[in-house]
Amino acid sequence: SICIVLMVTITAFSQPDSLWSRRYNMTISNSMMYHDGDYVFTGYSVRNDTVFSIVTKMDAEGELIWENIWDDRFSFREIIETLDSGIAIIGRFQNEFMIKKFNIDGDLLYSWNYELEILPEFRGFLSDGEGGYVAAGFAWITQENRNDFILLKVSSDGELEWLRGYEERSDQECEGLAAMPDGGFMLVGHTRVANFGNEVNVIRTDEDGEIIWQNHYGTEMIDIPANESGHAIIATEDGNYVIVGETIAHDEQNGHFNVLMMEFNSDGEVIWMEVIDLDRKERGRSVEKTIDGGFLISGFSSVERSDIGNPLFLKTDNRGAVAWSYIQNAVSSGTNDFYHSNALVHEDRSFSLIVGAISQGGAFPSFVQKFGRDPHGVTDGNNVFLPSWTGLEGAYPNPFNGITTFVFTVGVPAAVEIDIFNGLGRRQAELVRRSYPVGQHRLSWDAGGLPSGDYFARMVSGGRVSTKKVSLVK
Repeated sequence: SICIVLMVTITAFSQPDSLWSRRYNMTISNSMMYHDGDYVFTGYSVRNDTVFSIVTKMDAEGELIWENIWDDRFSFREIIETLDSGIAIIGRFQNEFMIKKFNIDGDLLYSWNYELEILPEFRGFLSDGEGGYVAAGFAWITQENRNDFILLKVSSDGELEWLRGYEERSDQECEGLAAMPDGGFMLVGHTRVANFGNEVNVIRTDEDGEIIWQNHYGTEMIDIPANESGHAIIATEDGNYVIVGETIAHDEQNGHFNVLMMEFNSDGEVIWMEVIDLDRKERGRSVEKTIDGGFLISGFSSVERSDIGNPLFLKTDNRGAVAWSYIQNAVSSGTNDFYHSNALVHEDRSFSLIVGAISQGGAFPSFVQKFGRDPHGVTDGNNVFLPSWTGLEGAYPNPFNGITTFVFTVGVPAAVEIDIFNGLGRRQAELVRRSYPVGQHRLSWDAGGLPSGDYFARMVSGGRVSTKKVSLVK
């Protein structure tokens, strides 16, 4: 395997223009982009000394569509869109956890409550594709006086099917979760290492949560001792995984954090590792793919080690080299330790930065900032997108009822084949057999008389294969 570490100081290149920003009187604990381009947030607000949980949907301009507020002892942090275009959230209170599901209009469909013998915290939440859920995080193990990674599965009828705990040699916390093509899962976080702070901890499991492998990573792999943690994980188009987090050298006296990025394959072998130094103290918290094959990272940048700092937003290429960076110096997130930072990529190649818990005179509002299209990866003449890779981007809408549109990118002029398969691997439709020029393209599929369920679009072009799952709901 190849392991590369670069310590570089980055200056800000041309950035996308800021289009608008809005502040909200709620602490956003998590955010997502709905399939129609709207925003959905979960979080809380304090009113007359009472804490209220909130799920809210905003349009593409940040204006309120609907808001669902309730008084509850549970704190809800993770949020997903379900296969039937609903919205599900998971929260916890002491040794209990709860899953709530809402429909597209924000109406509550059900609440499922569970009691455990551990104290869970959730940092990842997925649909299992069959109406159930998978959640990951960590839990306080009282008798052992430490945290362990946990992963659990809930069926479509609300039954807790299994709960896995992954015991380690020391305290550990899971911060991210990704699904594997084989039905398994990838968990990322950090493990406490005696006398050396933390190191990145990654666990790959099968579909039943049983460990396939567990690895620890850090820049000490090439003799540069450091203190690392992983906070977000995302699958790449070539079947690998990218982690974003933070690192700090053991010999640093002033706590100079840097953003840590690394890519590894499904067997856990490191392909590359990058340390991004913006000459302040930076922490990476989320990562999203961009259409040109790069990554969009959000986090926080501070001057003092004790501060969480100001929102950080940066774009890299497919190996972690920074194209541009942006720090919102007009706000401060203070020292509140329950905060959220997320980067969202829109279909039109614009971006949004979501930040929760900004310290303002004892209150902790949140804000959304919308940016225009990336100034990199376009021509100067007619603003035509010039991608550097080839593959399927996604389908809109998804889930869909009848017709969906696939978005795909061609990096060099080439023949393109796109087919539709069912869950058993049988071809259901042959969508296209033709050559395409460089650029982004769209192709609609009418599912016709096919039954509801999950289908897979496979694109083959220039020796490259990419697959996307779509869900037909009638």
